[in-house]
Amino acid sequence: MLKVGITGGIGSGKSIVCEIFKKLGISVYNADNEAKILVNSDANVRKQLIEIFGDEIYTNSGEINKIKLSSIIFKDKNALQKVNSIVHPVVKQHYNDWLHDKENCKYVIKEAAKTTDRILTIEEHNIVNGLGSAVAEVIAESNLRTTFKRLALPDQYTLAGPYPELQKYYSLDSEGIADTARNML
Repeated sequence: MLKVGITGGIGSGKSIVCEIFKKLGISVYNADNEAKILVNSDANVRKQLIEIFGDEIYTNSGEINKIKLSSIIFKDKNALQKVNSIVHPVVKQHYNDWLHDKENCKYVIKEAAKTTDRILTIEEHNIVNGLGSAVAEVIAESNLRTTFKRLALPDQYTLAGPYPELQKYYSLDSEGIADTARNML
């Protein structure tokens, strides 16, 4: 099975791409959404977060207290690392279990690209040291055998015009992104 990762910044089109694949009948795993669910539903995650941050890290209704957690992790990088060290392994196992259920699929899409065979990153601009550069560095440093494709508007436009026309010209509209993704497969 081929595992394809979709990455990109906020508002870059990741969700659009994933929705297109879902409509084509392709299974999509959204790591962020699953992490939010697991933080509330996995007993071991709950126990560890309460041990570190206290009972008030969950609301009276049993949901993670997003405001409290955000205020802690944005002030303290060590706290963020602790949360990640608790949540990431659980999400990884959940993804692996999900993959096991999809073993008859030709390929699957993951909205986070750490353990995939192909990566498509979508950016509004071709920013030096942007997300695409960071993904490419991780691939290079980890010696992953991964095909990487980056879609972005060049920093210096070679074509002037309304933004929707630029998106279409550089294949950053939903049709262009979907075509690029299909060609990667």
